[in-house]
Amino acid sequence: MFRVPRPDVPTRQQGTTMRHTRLLLSTLLVLFASGSVGCALSIEKTFAMQPGSGIDMYFTTYDDPPQDIFEGHLGLDGGTVMTIDLSTSLLDYLDGTVDGQVTINELLFDTTPLIFFGFNLGPMCIALSGPSGGSFEYRMVQQTAAFDVVVDTTAELVDKTYAAFIGSDTIPFPFHLSAEMPLTLVDGLGLFTGTSQLTVTQNVDEHMVFGTGTTDTPLKVHMLGTVTLKTQDTFPTTPQLEQCLALAST
Repeated sequence: MFRVPRPDVPTRQQGTTMRHTRLLLSTLLVLFASGSVGCALSIEKTFAMQPGSGIDMYFTTYDDPPQDIFEGHLGLDGGTVMTIDLSTSLLDYLDGTVDGQVTINELLFDTTPLIFFGFNLGPMCIALSGPSGGSFEYRMVQQTAAFDVVVDTTAELVDKTYAAFIGSDTIPFPFHLSAEMPLTLVDGLGLFTGTSQLTVTQNVDEHMVFGTGTTDTPLKVHMLGTVTLKTQDTFPTTPQLEQCLALAST
């Protein structure tokens, strides 16, 4: 016979959640008590690009309406290092949120060969070209985390043979990370203390100018794909990333 628990008697799952909530809130309150009006915590995380991450690139025509012509797929590899500065007041505890600012300290991606108008332009290296960052929010009640980060990056062709074809060997390659993911209370605490991993998946849907072409006419492209980053202890390394690192240092 199925028995409905009385409203005033927590189920085992509810009891576990309540204990986790008390644990997290107690920890945060201890941190709060260590400061005069709140607590500040800075955590640095290395995120590695996960297999399957990539972008389909389309050339966008000047027709009315414009058309997207598929050019090729760019697989992505590499990683980034972010610092998340959490600054929390008593009001944040009361409304169940932990807010922070994100700074991108390092970023280096490489790509599979770029195919454009049938030409194999070779792989690209993507690196930071300007200050990048944004916001981070952890919602304790909903058990979700959210990033809203603008990344100022530039893509550079490893092989300069066809650089004139797109007007330059370096192309602005900005990226907007706007993603929300589930994060349990236990994993949330683990993220702040460095004992748990975090996976961020971002759907890419970006329109941008990709060089100027041989006639100084801006080449418009549409990028569609999915990027997944996951925290790990060390920055990823491959022979191609080492080549990109050497290229970035010249």
